[in-house]
Amino acid sequence: MNTLFGKALTVVAFLAIATIAFAQPGPRDGEGPRRDGERLKEALDLSDEQFEQIEAMRDEHQKEMAQMRIGAEKAKLAVKETLVADKLDAANYLAAVKAHSEALSKMRVAGAEHRVEVYNLLNDDQKAKWALHMARAGGPNGPGGGKGMRGGRGGFDGPRGGRGDNRPGPRR
Repeated sequence: MNTLFGKALTVVAFLAIATIAFAQPGPRDGEGPRRDGERLKEALDLSDEQFEQIEAMRDEHQKEMAQMRIGAEKAKLAVKETLVADKLDAANYLAAVKAHSEALSKMRVAGAEHRVEVYNLLNDDQKAKWALHMARAGGPNGPGGGKGMRGGRGGFDGPRGGRGDNRPGPRR
């Protein structure tokens, strides 16, 4: 019995290591890893000056969003804390939910402001390409989840909208 268990454990360990090894991203078409900005530059045919401006704006936006995510996560934890308390205090719970909602709303507004700033740097041909992309992707909150020109895995809380459990989310 012990040898059978040992063999099974060896097979499982081998499969886990193989899965991890093959799951690592690698170069595409002989290229090294690329930033999303480079894809945006190609897709919209950006000039070098536009690209540099957008990259600077993106870096600043990402710094702001990192701080906002921390605030949103804290607010989300506050909601959970009110739910696991010995006795549910409705006022505290509703205030925590409102604070979390406001934090997420600030993030969405900041994302929209960033997209407007980028859009305003584009010429008319680039704006047409932008509009075509947004229509195909369903807009910033469509199937791509607002994750740039290449799509993504969902919004801030993940593909299930932050349910926080393993139950399947609502069908879309």
